[in-house]
Amino acid sequence: MITRGIKREYRVLALAVVIFIAGASFFFYDKARVAEVQRAVNLASSDQGGEQPALKGPEPSAFKTFLHTPNTAMPIVKDTCHDSFIAVLLFKANLDYRKDPARASINRAFACTKGELFQFSFSGDDIKNLVAGEYYIIVADEGSVPGSTWYNPR
Repeated sequence: MITRGIKREYRVLALAVVIFIAGASFFFYDKARVAEVQRAVNLASSDQGGEQPALKGPEPSAFKTFLHTPNTAMPIVKDTCHDSFIAVLLFKANLDYRKDPARASINRAFACTKGELFQFSFSGDDIKNLVAGEYYIIVADEGSVPGSTWYNPR
């Protein structure tokens, strides 16, 4: 009778250990996923962090820069449309768009007709929150769905 009670205790203990290990694995798996997501968020929000550029394209120095001061006219953007949409992005001169394209001061897409001239003038609302400084403009092509990834920066 005593040996039967001990065996039952071992079975209960073994079952408790299995339940503990299963629970711990779910706990630590979840922690690993949270850490992975946090790492991705940190890379996305870092100030030009990372060793490898996220996008391929010309160096930021290849783009024409201009000096913006409040109450001054912004350059007019003119280019030929190569796809269904054209993206106009404005970056501070000290930022590399390839490392963090989300840091654009302005990022807008416009429907256009392939092969036709596109022209865009920044409105007062576009530039009302811009700080004085040096900027560069990128014009890029975008696929048929607004919000899709832009490509061919120029």
